[in-house]
Amino acid sequence: MDAFFERRVGHDELRAALSAVLGATEIDIIDDYGDLRPVELTALVWPTHGDFLTHVRLESARAVGPAEIRALGAALDTTAITPDDASSNPYAYRRFTPAGDDDAVAIQAVDDEDVIRLYRP
Repeated sequence: MDAFFERRVGHDELRAALSAVLGATEIDIIDDYGDLRPVELTALVWPTHGDFLTHVRLESARAVGPAEIRALGAALDTTAITPDDASSNPYAYRRFTPAGDDDAVAIQAVDDEDVIRLYRP
């Protein structure tokens, strides 16, 4: 499950939020697929630019969906977006704010894959 967070998220605070929200005890936070190893939960973290500054991909045998991303955003006190699995549009996302708002948004196609911008018509 991919999630993008509005601000930079440090590894220690991400680990604490993942533990609190998902109850995971064995968590690896890495920045390269080559570092994957068999643990309960792996978070691959990359810096991004634009409207969202941290990309997190969660690799886990556990089911992780929009409800968990919403809870992670709240635990980190930042807005989060995640792909909208109910849509066939690859640019359709769900946005969750720390205040509890949940709405449909779209991201803008940008040549640089490290730039995440909300589409604003």
